[in-house]
Amino acid sequence: MTQQLCVVISPHVICSHHNAAATTLVKMWPIASLLLALALQGVWSETSSNDTKVDFPCKVVDGDHVYDLSELAARDYWKYDETLHTGLFQSRVMYMSFCHPLRNAPVVCEGENVGVCESKKDDTGSEVPLGSRGQVSSVGPAITEDGWLSYVFESGAKCNKSIHDTTYKTYVHLYCARDTASETSGPMLMSSPGCERTFAWMTKAACPVKAEIKRESCTVKFSNSDYILNLHTLHTEKYYNVSGSKAKYELNFCGPVTGGHCGSDAATMCDVTDPSAPVVFGTLEAVCTPDEAPECVIEDDKGNVYDLRSLRKEQGNWEVLDERDDHKDQLYHINVCGQVNEGRHYHCPPGPIGACQTSFDALTAHNLGFLTSHPSINEDGSITITYTGGDQCQEGKHARSTRINLICNDIEYEPVLVEETGTCEYIFTWLTPAACPRHLKKGTNCLVEDPLYGNMYDLNPLRNQIKDYNVTDGEHDYLINICGPLVSKCKGEGQSGVCQIKGDEQFSGGMATSNITFNDGTLVMNYNGGTGGCAGNNTRSAQIIFLCDQNESGRDGPHFFHEDETCTYHFTWLTMHACPPFSVVDCSVVTANGTIYDLNELSSSSMNEEYSTSDGNKKFVLNVCRSVVHNKESRCPYNAGACVIDLKHKNKALNIGKVHSGPYIENGNLKIKYSGGDPCGNSTQLSETIIQFNCDKEELYAYPQLVAQEGCKYIFEWNTPIACPMPLIDHTTSAPETKGNCTAKNDFTGYVFNLNPLKKKTGYEIQDSGEVHLVLNVCDEVDTERCPDKGTGACSYTHDDHTNIASAGKANAKLQYHLGFLSLYYTGGQACGNGEKRSTLISFICGAEDAPDIPVLIHEDLDKCIYYINWYTDLACERRINCFVDTWEQRLDLTPLIRSTSNYEVSNPENPKQKFYLNVCRPLNHIVGLNCRPGSSACLSVSESEALSLGQPITTPQYIYSDEIQMIYSHGSKCLTNSDIGISSRIIFICDVNAGKGSPTYKNVTHDCQYLFEWRTALACENRQEVTDSGPVCQIQFNAAKTNVNLKPLNRPDGYSVKFADKEYKINICGAACGESGVCTSDGTSFGLSSKSDLNWDYDKLKLMYYGGDSCSDALSGQRTTIIYFSCNMSVGLGYPVPDPIMRDLECAAIFNWETNLTCIEAIYNMDDSSDKKPINSDPVVPDSESHEAEKPSVEESDSDNPSADQQQKEPESAYSTVSAAISSVLIVTGIIFVIILVLFKSERGQQVVSSARRFFGMRGTSTLLLDDMM
Repeated sequence: MTQQLCVVISPHVICSHHNAAATTLVKMWPIASLLLALALQGVWSETSSNDTKVDFPCKVVDGDHVYDLSELAARDYWKYDETLHTGLFQSRVMYMSFCHPLRNAPVVCEGENVGVCESKKDDTGSEVPLGSRGQVSSVGPAITEDGWLSYVFESGAKCNKSIHDTTYKTYVHLYCARDTASETSGPMLMSSPGCERTFAWMTKAACPVKAEIKRESCTVKFSNSDYILNLHTLHTEKYYNVSGSKAKYELNFCGPVTGGHCGSDAATMCDVTDPSAPVVFGTLEAVCTPDEAPECVIEDDKGNVYDLRSLRKEQGNWEVLDERDDHKDQLYHINVCGQVNEGRHYHCPPGPIGACQTSFDALTAHNLGFLTSHPSINEDGSITITYTGGDQCQEGKHARSTRINLICNDIEYEPVLVEETGTCEYIFTWLTPAACPRHLKKGTNCLVEDPLYGNMYDLNPLRNQIKDYNVTDGEHDYLINICGPLVSKCKGEGQSGVCQIKGDEQFSGGMATSNITFNDGTLVMNYNGGTGGCAGNNTRSAQIIFLCDQNESGRDGPHFFHEDETCTYHFTWLTMHACPPFSVVDCSVVTANGTIYDLNELSSSSMNEEYSTSDGNKKFVLNVCRSVVHNKESRCPYNAGACVIDLKHKNKALNIGKVHSGPYIENGNLKIKYSGGDPCGNSTQLSETIIQFNCDKEELYAYPQLVAQEGCKYIFEWNTPIACPMPLIDHTTSAPETKGNCTAKNDFTGYVFNLNPLKKKTGYEIQDSGEVHLVLNVCDEVDTERCPDKGTGACSYTHDDHTNIASAGKANAKLQYHLGFLSLYYTGGQACGNGEKRSTLISFICGAEDAPDIPVLIHEDLDKCIYYINWYTDLACERRINCFVDTWEQRLDLTPLIRSTSNYEVSNPENPKQKFYLNVCRPLNHIVGLNCRPGSSACLSVSESEALSLGQPITTPQYIYSDEIQMIYSHGSKCLTNSDIGISSRIIFICDVNAGKGSPTYKNVTHDCQYLFEWRTALACENRQEVTDSGPVCQIQFNAAKTNVNLKPLNRPDGYSVKFADKEYKINICGAACGESGVCTSDGTSFGLSSKSDLNWDYDKLKLMYYGGDSCSDALSGQRTTIIYFSCNMSVGLGYPVPDPIMRDLECAAIFNWETNLTCIEAIYNMDDSSDKKPINSDPVVPDSESHEAEKPSVEESDSDNPSADQQQKEPESAYSTVSAAISSVLIVTGIIFVIILVLFKSERGQQVVSSARRFFGMRGTSTLLLDDMM
């Protein structure tokens, strides 16, 4: 609270800034100043952040009246925003300050002592300074003839709007307004001709104050204040001694110096340096008055807002009965944010008192304290209100005072007297919702701060500079953008932020804004002022609620939620930009015997698990391996993996454990621990949480349960099938008892791997660089001519001894699935020299697209007599992760960095013995002699033959908005420094246009065993020159067939020639058609590189896309592309590409349809027992050359890729199995239903049904996808 201390020594008034003697006096006044501070409870010693040194006149005197603008000068600046005159993005803003130059204004105008600064807003909403419009007045305010005040800012910036050499000047006319409502109105611009600005302002600060002091006993009341200050608490029975370096004083307050040396019974202060000749100063009064009413809305240093206005009573007071046996006749009357009101049956002492005490029996009333200070916020979040300077008690030793402690509570209770201290302080406790913080804050420029935890949210990365977001509700389309206006125009104007479209009609859904509101964990953006006349006379508006999803970039845009009756369109937007900082750790653990536990499915990026106690008082909020997701219901500390929310005390959240590390095994139990939380109660011990996960395959609705609380430790149990183990590798087990069928299933996805096509009776021959020679088969025995022992799955011999052949393991078909690879383990072979029986472990890995499809001997363990074989094969592929990220402008593709024959080798400059091996988006290629876990994308060699896995490629790269791409490999080996967590690695690709492909460098390793690498490359740059690469995508999972679709049979050395309009296209699959292009025209124009391809299912069609063709200005990416749709047709064999007629309207894209039996379930499973399990591929049926202008392939080309006619004639007529017949029946019924739907589709009702279905299932039609891809 801003205060001023004056010492009045009759007949003189001495203030510290007027007379140096007062300064000397205060310095020599340690006892009195201390007592004064105690009496005022810090009122005048605590100064608000707005206190300023007044460098310019702020007052003017007219007779016995004073005009004082200090209240206006207390602010750093006043703001005037002319948004209603010229529109949001062409408006001007004026910043103004009185009696001091502008401070902390959002914009800065050049010049000295600038008092008025003008700016304008550009198209993005940012402010651009226009210049000074006047300096702070050196003469201060002036009184006009009409009795109002005038304040003039002169000598601003040079004005070019006049033919004379002049500067800007600003006039402010201030009119007296006694009502407090006008205080917040601020200045209003009345005119701005040429180089002058004229404002009018209705304000209480312009009202005159009578220059007199009213004194009544030992209370002081200023005429411009409603409050009285009682200084009797400073009175002493005798006097105070105050000594300086050269003088001695005796003084008293509210009474004379008694028994001293002043020589006068009325003296209240005298100089007794010479006791024989005392100098009496006269009557002493200290004047210290509050210059403003106690605040009712207060804010703490974290930005939490507390609103106590609901506690103020305009009539009556809060009544509290004294419950003490000997005081039950006493009643306490309390008010907040104002003085107690007069009662009917009692009379409190007069004056601005906040509390009083009355007695029924004694008919007395005591002042329990004046309104002398603002409410204060304590460290524990409670609020204290103090009233001091009340009536005397205990024979004048003390003055009565009141302390009210407000505590946040959902339910409103009455105040309760809890104590009367020995110094006559009455302490009340009050449980009330008014003491709960309102976590509400408004921000600009798409920035807003969390007032509770201080995080700054920035939504600017969601601004789409290229095109607007397109959202549909099934009936209307909406164009939306944030942090600025739409890229496209709405109704011909360019200031809308939302545009509703229906056919040819367009309606503005609200003007663009960059203002955002943080509302207790939720970010909200409101668009107002749209097109009127909606549903009567409503003006259209829109609201977007941004919700935290730690894995979503938000680039997919908002989703339509609903439209209310006032024509407000509501949208939701999931994005990581609505999340505060969070932590994520590896969520898997590998045991010593090779078993893996993977809890990633329980780790949610958008929601939490909650558990409430039975009494409803507490709610526990948890996440797994990551921080709690922040939302309105979970206002937990940012780094908490678990927290407890006190439901009785709103927003009180206790961090009961931070995310440090992933799951671990303890005494056979799978657990995760969050430690280092908030202190527990009054203890210094920190809270921690332990969750034990129990394997329960029958539990369908799993959730955590609190089973125990031991001091500061919270223990939960979670029964879930996700906690069940998956086998990794167990070298100690013997051969499986059952032979199996050479298939393995991923239990989480249901995908079935089938390696039967790799069976080969004559075996596969492997020769290493040393002496070992191996022959092996897959899931079956090797012919006895190669391996003499019957039932042998692998045998070995030395290069120079073909007669001494030893069994390296018995054959079996028990294929096992592990995260990242498949394994086949042959055991029980002949004994080695050390007595151990030979065994062979074959790991089948989904490697890079062009990795050699052959088995390789990686390592021979001479101690355990195990041969380790790695085999890269597409049959081990369930999916390969995409190796690109999409920005607003283009796709940044890292596939050129994928290696299929070698690896990137990185040394550790701090430890030259360490060597890292890396690949990008794919597992490492063979490293003969180094036994790293199969499927790893990064390894660290720790010895000549052993290595630590640094993780597998599980997730796709992520773009992190600053010309950087992040790649994380997880599920590595156990951390050497903490066996409870797994190793991971992170590669940061940094844009460097001059680096070419670049190469990785090692940076460091974090405390949680994550190895960090940095990779400077041009591939991470937008608008860069493309880097060539190889590696087309040729295979994709076919869920309906429980296998993969492989397009390799469609590859031809010379490709396919297709004519359309006046162009001839050359097309190839799984390879280049011309140069490096997968599709090109006869003149050499590239429509996409074979190395930059993407394969996806689009409903029942397989969609192949080629990117990175020649430049084309109309394309969003700036390059030509190709889309090929493959559809099932059993009768056409491999088929032939046919141009889509829509190509006539496209300049930058080529689109082809291709019917083929490769995508048919019948073709995949229609095999005889002796075949190699490959689809039946007949000669392609070439489209009519006249209608489609396609070139028929030669007989030689057809024979090279398809079975001969004789082979096809040998297929039995019963080739279609019972399964195929059943499928055919289903297809016939489906066809009939399709005809019915087609008829419905042509009707208006049918269109509505289809639109509703698409909205419900979140689907878009093929045409919609096509147009999206072309835009």
